[in-house]
Amino acid sequence: AFSSPNVVGLFFVEDGIPDYRPLWQFIKEDRRVVAFDFTAPESGLSTVMYGDSEGLRMAVEHCAARGHKRIAYIGPAGSVGQPNELRMAGFRLGVANAGLDPAACPIHLVRPNETRALAREILSKPAHERPTAFAGFMDYYLLEVIKSGWDLDVKCPQDIACSPTIHDG
Repeated sequence: AFSSPNVVGLFFVEDGIPDYRPLWQFIKEDRRVVAFDFTAPESGLSTVMYGDSEGLRMAVEHCAARGHKRIAYIGPAGSVGQPNELRMAGFRLGVANAGLDPAACPIHLVRPNETRALAREILSKPAHERPTAFAGFMDYYLLEVIKSGWDLDVKCPQDIACSPTIHDG
């Protein structure tokens, strides 16, 4: 797709692309590229970044304002750097801003294929011990929490709340 002479510009969403050389060549040819959630300013790449930290902060504060005191974050294990580090920092900041006990607001990092098992383990705890709200790295993790809840008769939003990253307020 990068090599097509008919392409004047494109929107680029990074998804683990193993070889960026075609992208860099596309930029060298003075074609217009706007990347989402991926930065390389030294290459001349224009970028739109999500509000990863701010979005999670807002999600936690939203839940806390509605009475939730035990909020958990679920995100990917083994993810280094942006956006996971930014989202976890926003989660921690939201917990602090809301005056919540950090010990009652754990961060769980899990491989995607193990998310449902972790959620099931968490939701199997008595209601007074488990989180009442979940903030997630992305919707996938929260959907696994909701599906686990169905198996255990723990319903969203009646028993738990799930708040995805808020990107633009």
